[in-house]
Amino acid sequence: MKPSLSVLIPAYNSEKTIIKCINSILSQSYNNIEIIVINDGSTDATKNILEKLNYENIKIINNESNLGISRSLNRGLDQCNSDYIARMDADDISTFDRFTKQIDYLEKHQNIDVLGCYQLAVGGYNNGPIRTKINDDEIKSKLLVGPTMLHPTVVFRGRFIYDNNVRYDPNCYLSEDYELWSRISPIAQFSNLPEILYEYNWDSQKNWELNNPKLMESLTFIWNREISRNGIKPTKRNLHIHMILSNRVQEIKIYDILLLFIYINRLIINNFLRGTINSKVFIFDRYNEYYLILRKFARNVLYGNS
Repeated sequence: MKPSLSVLIPAYNSEKTIIKCINSILSQSYNNIEIIVINDGSTDATKNILEKLNYENIKIINNESNLGISRSLNRGLDQCNSDYIARMDADDISTFDRFTKQIDYLEKHQNIDVLGCYQLAVGGYNNGPIRTKINDDEIKSKLLVGPTMLHPTVVFRGRFIYDNNVRYDPNCYLSEDYELWSRISPIAQFSNLPEILYEYNWDSQKNWELNNPKLMESLTFIWNREISRNGIKPTKRNLHIHMILSNRVQEIKIYDILLLFIYINRLIINNFLRGTINSKVFIFDRYNEYYLILRKFARNVLYGNS
């Protein structure tokens, strides 16, 4: 028998898209699937639509009020006992062979705990393929500055979730995926299939403000953990420099460029001494990020914005 798969779908006011999403799972070439939909206190017809579905392999969980994606996913994880656990958003579509390809890869690579893939963004200002880093070292190196796994594309190995009691942090606003990847990175092995197996609907609900105070508070928490993990004290100044490295600072001063160069080299030396991530990968990423910051700084100077 094929390994079992649970697909977790948090849904909030998804009356226009939820059926199309579920149908993309029901029509998969992989057929040992249960679908767990967490209706997160929807105020539209989502609940009524879900209640009319009559499939043995679909389980509906109704939140009495809107709990948010993290708490909803945690409720879903509590219901899982499958060999693999996949994510989807309620307004997206998986290609018919997504789970066949992802589970086949995981079966052949028993060391991988979390597997994602490329996705195609549609319906927004940033349409087109979204590609990610592929191997574990590349993914973990980029985690220093931001998320590198496309959250709704991932499949988790079930035993990794169960053995480590993995759950999402509900306190991390709009960054629950980045927080999770950062937290489990010391014990998890990541990978991404270099294929587009997911269609991401970039609707108005996903066009959130990048400088939202709650989001920045969550990112600050994650970045401070990453700074500490890389052997540097998470002071206010170091956090500011790290935010520049993460391309989250609009106005950059000349002395920031010097401090950033020193900071990057400290990171590189610490990583080399600790042997955490492949040194070539880590060095390339840090100097590539530095080059992009320098280019941004030069452009601002040229146009009189700095």
